[in-house]
Amino acid sequence: MTNYKTGVKLPFQEKSNIHDKRHPINKMIAKHTGEINLNLSLSEDTQTLNQFKNFPGLVSFIATLRRDSIVVGVGHGSVLINESNRWVERALAFAKNTAIINSVMMACKMLDALKIDTGDVKGTSIVSEEIDVERRDEICSYEEDSTLKYATEKQKTFLKSLLDKADKFTKDEYLPQLNEKYLSSFQCSQLISDLLQK
Repeated sequence: MTNYKTGVKLPFQEKSNIHDKRHPINKMIAKHTGEINLNLSLSEDTQTLNQFKNFPGLVSFIATLRRDSIVVGVGHGSVLINESNRWVERALAFAKNTAIINSVMMACKMLDALKIDTGDVKGTSIVSEEIDVERRDEICSYEEDSTLKYATEKQKTFLKSLLDKADKFTKDEYLPQLNEKYLSSFQCSQLISDLLQK
């Protein structure tokens, strides 16, 4: 996505390898991977049937999707069984599947309902740390008017001095990133941090 005010490409648009484990997007991807245990229950939707009593051939299902014991989505699906429905079993399956799909869509619309618990092995949660990291990324990468905050000359000089002391392999890896036209302040800080840890 390009910043509509300046026409400047945002950091994730730059020609960098997003499959590199040091790329900031990997922290974001990690938040969306994991296991979610859901429980789906199906029943006849008596409330809908009571509202449409004048349609004697109406069949209606309600699907309730729970995460643990908390309801995260409710979906409805109905079909009118009459002489035009030659395939009753298929019509019923369609109504049931519609209810299931609607319940999942409802759960997905509530953004925190299907949030993945990314607690680490020690039992401490990474989620709050991740949120702080995102806020830090925003503060470090953008000015108050939402324009990209570029790396300062001081940052670039320090990064270059670290690269002067590095081996050939590290130089080949980091120099192209240093020479990027739209190197953000945050990206430069990340590169410096990586080099200091080597």
